[in-house]
Amino acid sequence: MEETAIEKGDQVYKLFQMKIEEASQGYSRVTMPVTDITTNGMGFVHGGVLYSLADIAFGAASNFGEKTGTVTLSSHISYLSPGRKGPIVAEAKALRTGRHVVLYNIDIHDADGRHLAHATFEGFRTDFAFTNVKA
Repeated sequence: MEETAIEKGDQVYKLFQMKIEEASQGYSRVTMPVTDITTNGMGFVHGGVLYSLADIAFGAASNFGEKTGTVTLSSHISYLSPGRKGPIVAEAKALRTGRHVVLYNIDIHDADGRHLAHATFEGFRTDFAFTNVKA
């Protein structure tokens, strides 16, 4: 798979050691290890890190094959269970892919298959090229 704009230029993706396992138009699967940097004081994966994983999965799916970026219009996340065991897996699936507006469901599970979070992301397809991409 060709390296994506996220893999080339997204610092959050790199910081949390995420990996795009699979991406296609309308779908992505992104994994992330559980490390000291991703956990909170109770030893669970931090909610903000889970949100970041959902956002990356949304971006990987909604931007796949595109020369311009999709940005988040709105999002909602429900935290369902605490997670400790990695890798953590996020799967993004398109519900609607219009000319400008897209809608995705993102589900996050831990290594045992425990459902950690469910998110919805609504995005807008822009005409802005990816500029934070280092060749």
